[in-house]
Amino acid sequence: MLSSAVAARRAMVDCQIQTNGVVKSSVLEAFANVPRELFVPRDRQTIAYNDKDIVLAPGAYLLSPMTHARLIEIANLKPDDIVLSIGDVTGYGAAILSPQVMTVVALEGRVRYSEETRRIWSQLECNNVVALEGDSADGCPAHAPYSVIILHGAVAEIPPALLSQLSPGGRLVCVLQRPDAPVGTITVIECDEQGCYSHKSQFDAVAPWVDGMAPRRQFRF
Repeated sequence: MLSSAVAARRAMVDCQIQTNGVVKSSVLEAFANVPRELFVPRDRQTIAYNDKDIVLAPGAYLLSPMTHARLIEIANLKPDDIVLSIGDVTGYGAAILSPQVMTVVALEGRVRYSEETRRIWSQLECNNVVALEGDSADGCPAHAPYSVIILHGAVAEIPPALLSQLSPGGRLVCVLQRPDAPVGTITVIECDEQGCYSHKSQFDAVAPWVDGMAPRRQFRF
């Protein structure tokens, strides 16, 4: 399994990520080095490198490599960034972020990280990842501000509480999608030095809803 996983990881980077325009070396290296298969159950490891979202349980999924890599590249990560990671219930997203930034605050929502996930982080020397509990839409104000906030999935709207936790010059990245739309858009919201926000739409994308942040269904007669 080890040699086949390494080959699958290389093919993922070469054929799914790099060919779709992701070029930043630190992003490519992270996806090439982090074993994606470790973050799925053993009976699903053979599909860990498929080029689509992999739903593992209600609210638990791995984003498709292309969407995930584009989110990370658009975040324009820097070595001194403090990142709030939301919706990454498997822990894979935190492992991808870890070698690229100073600190990753991995927000645990309704789903908690397992002891196995924490063991894998330790094995991969993700010593700058801190898991904290909180509601996805509320973020983690006790440790704000953050230079980057990443929502690992789709949201219908950006909770104001999250925007308020961005530092000047900070970026929030997500897949922004109307509840009735089949496709969303990878979007970055930047906070300037005066606390004003700018909004840039980048690429079309399809992603599962972030756990706890799916749009509410409206009752109609």
